[in-house]
Amino acid sequence: MSRNSTRHVSRKIHAATAVAILTLIIVSLAPYSTTFAKTPVVDDVITDDYALIYGVLDTDTYTLYPYETDTSLIIGFSKYGEFINDLYNVGLEYEGKVDPFAPPAGRDVGTIPKRMWIQGWLINITYTHTTLGRRNVWACALFADTKAYGGTWIRVDFHGDWSETYGYEDPRDPGYIIGNYAAGPENYGGRKTNGTAVTEPIEVLYNGPRLFVAKLVTTIYDHPLYEDDSTAADIPLVKVIFTIIFNKVKKQIIVLKDIKSILTEKEGTKMKIQFSDRGQVDLGNEAVGYHSYFHFYTAGTKDPEDDMAEGQTTVYNSIWTMCKTEAPEAEGEGYLGSSLTAAGPFPQDVDATFDVAQAINPDIEVVWWAAFWPSLSDWSIDGWPIWWKSMMAYDPHYIDAAGYVNPELPREPKIPFYIGEWDFYLWAKEYFDPENPSAYPIQFRGVTIYGVADLHDGDDVHYGTDNTIDTEVSYQLDEVFNPIDLNDAVHKKTRRHVVFDKGPEITLPHKVDEGVVVVEDSEWDDYCVFAERVIDLTEGEVEAREGCNWKGQDTYTITVNATTGEVTISDLDEDHKYMILYSTAPGTGRYEWIAIGRDSKAIDSAGAAMVSEAFDSLKDIPVQLSGFDMYDRIWAPYAPYLMARFAVTTGDPRDDWYYWNLGVANDWRTALKDNWCGKIPIASSNIIAVAGPWANLVTEYFNEFLPVIHRGLFYHRASGYIGADDMMALTCWAKNTFTSGTAVIAVYKDLNGTVGFIVWGWDGQDTYEACKWLWEGGIEQLQDAPDGLVAIVLKFDYTKHPTKVTVEECLGTFSECLWMHGEEEKGGIHDP
Repeated sequence: MSRNSTRHVSRKIHAATAVAILTLIIVSLAPYSTTFAKTPVVDDVITDDYALIYGVLDTDTYTLYPYETDTSLIIGFSKYGEFINDLYNVGLEYEGKVDPFAPPAGRDVGTIPKRMWIQGWLINITYTHTTLGRRNVWACALFADTKAYGGTWIRVDFHGDWSETYGYEDPRDPGYIIGNYAAGPENYGGRKTNGTAVTEPIEVLYNGPRLFVAKLVTTIYDHPLYEDDSTAADIPLVKVIFTIIFNKVKKQIIVLKDIKSILTEKEGTKMKIQFSDRGQVDLGNEAVGYHSYFHFYTAGTKDPEDDMAEGQTTVYNSIWTMCKTEAPEAEGEGYLGSSLTAAGPFPQDVDATFDVAQAINPDIEVVWWAAFWPSLSDWSIDGWPIWWKSMMAYDPHYIDAAGYVNPELPREPKIPFYIGEWDFYLWAKEYFDPENPSAYPIQFRGVTIYGVADLHDGDDVHYGTDNTIDTEVSYQLDEVFNPIDLNDAVHKKTRRHVVFDKGPEITLPHKVDEGVVVVEDSEWDDYCVFAERVIDLTEGEVEAREGCNWKGQDTYTITVNATTGEVTISDLDEDHKYMILYSTAPGTGRYEWIAIGRDSKAIDSAGAAMVSEAFDSLKDIPVQLSGFDMYDRIWAPYAPYLMARFAVTTGDPRDDWYYWNLGVANDWRTALKDNWCGKIPIASSNIIAVAGPWANLVTEYFNEFLPVIHRGLFYHRASGYIGADDMMALTCWAKNTFTSGTAVIAVYKDLNGTVGFIVWGWDGQDTYEACKWLWEGGIEQLQDAPDGLVAIVLKFDYTKHPTKVTVEECLGTFSECLWMHGEEEKGGIHDP
């Protein structure tokens, strides 16, 4: 990628169809116009204490995504790590419909008072101090405690840890405002500890057109003094570090939850830690109420409440962590004399799992979910009685309403309260061994995903016929837990095609024996199955397979002739013109495109030639056609280009290819075109992009969907944009950053089904070296890359001849791993 090329931040508009809602521009050189749904919201509000971030799905055109795209997620959160914004009364709002954490949707407060908006986390730390003996420190940021909400950190501080009124210290009790003991000991609120907690302001790592990333940090200390506000004797224990990753075209947010030891060996050896997410789920509105049906799909079991293992499969096994959860302890063992843990250790070495809590409200047809990796040590979906404490193995582990176990308690529908807890040990920081980080782990990573969407086929046995995770929930979660990865990218199995014809019946040019991909009706809307898409160009809408009508538009039927093998699309409107995108799997797949930047340098083209050769000669995977990112009027007026154009101005500046031409200032999204000349698909196809975001607009588009991103200015700095001039490995445990002498190789499949294989370096030389690494055998090394590896960072030592190449980062969608190829180690979980 040529660094001296122009640069910018990315926001995309995927138009995979020719739905010409907007007639503002139709560029003569593009066979179909990209469409824009409505005015995007660009009003994010970020302060030191709270943030309000708007999704943009409803203003994008991911028309091939098989679910609703007319509603975006809006997230609100505090610096403490609660997904509730006190200033705007927004938590996890599915815009205008529901907000399960800050009900109802919108800015108003309904019948549920804010003192009952409980959502956030709780940590319980038990350790043996060198001189003080057994110690227990807890902290929780839950926004509310049923008596008050918000506020700053409060210390529950009873002499000897005991009160004649309240008993032992716990989060239900009043306390002192840390730093202001003069205010007295009768303060309530949602942020409490019996130690000391210090929370830093929100740090935004990146806020671009389609991606928002922020880091939240709270440090927890033991406070051995009684009824004394001095922190002079405080003992550092852990940092609680949240990384919020919000892709603004998704219906969920990913939260990386790192607990990092800062205990010194002079104070103690190791800590038993229980860390949990928890909160109420008010999935409804004022008209229908807030009751829902719910179920917790867990890998662990705990009789009598949970007698079935229902963990969901993931490619992210134990190689993706430094610290597993603990195995259950026998009674009498452990710090507390009772087992703290019902299940574990997780993640598993093979057949790894994650857990999912789901709630549905059929009255307003919405679904909420929370997913947890690794699978949980303890859990409950009806945890109201223990909202304030960490779980023990003997606590009820409800996966449905408690009334199904105890007939004296209510059954569904009701308001669920979820608890997802991980139990683990962390050691004093001096014990950390970078050569063997799992021997004495000093950092644990848990991952939580929260989401809301329209209800499709999600079901609950107490409402319908069976417990079923909604199909869109599965799609969104599979993107994270079972993504298309680099192994898939270099074993490319499919080819994408486009055909235009009129109804009422269209027979595809390829037959079954030529590899046409025809999936079952039940799989048509699944992630990464590369099913066909049918677009009615006359009506300007995407059709749905019969039986999979999630969007409410017309449906079609697909049939295979058992004798001839012909594949026919039928039940179409006569005289309507259709575009059909479909895949074949003829034995070897194909990349339809290799794209370089119009404004890139010759070194990028030299690199692209080696990437194409690597796929063609080493893997027998052909590259069908090369093209530019943007139109080149001077030197290549008839050459194909892949990006959608929104304005035609003199000189064909890069500005023409951004959303802001559609009427909203500072909207720097970009989009892929539908196809080239009606012959080769672009959106929904397979694309190789060479050179970085500065030099290649295709790379700029994919940049915000990768686990390692460029945070720089690119072509423009949009209002509200936050970033830095570097590459950041977002899912690296240490959040490593890179500049000169490094390159990225990554893969992503977007909501339209477009697969992007991206190769780019910090400058043109780095891009060339990454391409050369692939050609000289790197592409074959990727054949045995671990499942889930979606990006690597290469580092080049130019003092060596030939250049020495090392793999510095091996990144998944939410963690990193160590990859062994032969005798050589690659990447690894970095010293946190």
